[in-house]
Amino acid sequence: PEARKIFERLLPVTRAVYHRGSHMEGTVALKLGLVHRGILDHATIREPLKNLGEKAEAEIFAAFGAAGIGRVDQLLAAE
Repeated sequence: PEARKIFERLLPVTRAVYHRGSHMEGTVALKLGLVHRGILDHATIREPLKNLGEKAEAEIFAAFGAAGIGRVDQLLAAE
Protein backbone atom coordinates (compact mmCIF):
# COMPACT_ATOMS: atom_id res chain seq x y z
CA PRO A 1 0.00 0.00 0.00
CA GLU A 2 2.83 2.45 0.76
CA ALA A 3 4.53 1.77 -2.58
CA ARG A 4 1.21 2.31 -4.37
CA LYS A 5 0.80 5.64 -2.55
CA ILE A 6 4.25 6.78 -3.73
CA PHE A 7 3.52 5.53 -7.26
CA GLU A 8 0.30 7.54 -7.38
CA ARG A 9 2.09 10.63 -6.06
CA LEU A 10 4.78 10.41 -8.75
CA LEU A 11 2.44 9.51 -11.61
CA PRO A 12 2.02 13.13 -12.84
CA VAL A 13 5.81 13.43 -13.20
CA THR A 14 6.08 10.06 -14.91
CA ARG A 15 3.42 11.05 -17.42
CA ALA A 16 4.83 14.53 -18.05
CA VAL A 17 8.42 13.37 -18.49
CA TYR A 18 8.37 9.82 -19.83
CA HIS A 19 5.03 9.48 -21.64
CA ARG A 20 5.89 11.86 -24.43
CA GLY A 21 6.00 11.37 -28.20
CA SER A 22 9.53 9.94 -28.17
CA HIS A 23 12.39 9.13 -25.84
CA MET A 24 14.16 12.22 -27.21
CA GLU A 25 11.32 14.40 -25.95
CA GLY A 26 11.60 12.63 -22.60
CA THR A 27 15.25 13.65 -22.41
CA VAL A 28 14.33 17.32 -22.86
CA ALA A 29 11.44 16.99 -20.40
CA LEU A 30 13.78 15.50 -17.82
CA LYS A 31 16.18 18.41 -18.24
CA LEU A 32 13.30 20.83 -17.71
CA GLY A 33 12.41 18.95 -14.53
CA LEU A 34 15.99 19.31 -13.32
CA VAL A 35 15.81 23.05 -13.99
CA HIS A 36 12.57 23.22 -12.02
CA ARG A 37 14.27 21.43 -9.11
CA GLY A 38 17.18 23.88 -9.20
CA ILE A 39 19.68 21.18 -10.13
CA LEU A 40 20.42 22.66 -13.57
CA ASP A 41 20.57 26.38 -14.33
CA HIS A 42 19.13 25.95 -17.83
CA ALA A 43 17.87 23.24 -20.17
CA THR A 44 20.02 24.06 -23.16
CA ILE A 45 19.59 21.41 -25.82
CA ARG A 46 21.46 20.55 -28.98
CA GLU A 47 20.39 18.87 -32.20
CA PRO A 48 18.78 16.47 -32.76
CA LEU A 49 16.76 17.39 -29.63
CA LYS A 50 14.03 20.00 -30.04
CA ASN A 51 12.59 22.57 -27.66
CA LEU A 52 9.24 21.35 -26.31
CA GLY A 53 7.76 24.84 -26.04
CA GLU A 54 6.31 26.90 -23.22
CA LYS A 55 3.12 24.84 -22.91
CA ALA A 56 5.06 21.61 -22.34
CA GLU A 57 7.38 23.38 -19.90
CA ALA A 58 4.39 24.61 -17.89
CA GLU A 59 2.90 21.08 -17.89
CA ILE A 60 6.16 19.59 -16.63
CA PHE A 61 6.56 22.20 -13.90
CA ALA A 62 2.92 21.68 -12.86
CA ALA A 63 3.45 17.91 -12.68
CA PHE A 64 6.39 18.36 -10.32
CA GLY A 65 4.26 20.71 -8.23
CA ALA A 66 1.35 18.25 -8.15
CA ALA A 67 3.73 15.54 -6.95
CA GLY A 68 5.06 17.82 -4.23
CA ILE A 69 8.56 17.80 -5.67
CA GLY A 70 10.13 21.18 -5.04
CA ARG A 71 13.48 22.81 -5.47
CA VAL A 72 16.50 21.15 -3.95
CA ASP A 73 17.63 24.36 -2.26
CA GLN A 74 14.28 24.59 -0.43
CA LEU A 75 14.72 21.06 0.87
CA LEU A 76 18.22 21.81 2.11
CA ALA A 77 17.02 24.99 3.85
CA ALA A 78 14.35 23.00 5.67
CA GLU A 79 16.96 20.71 7.22
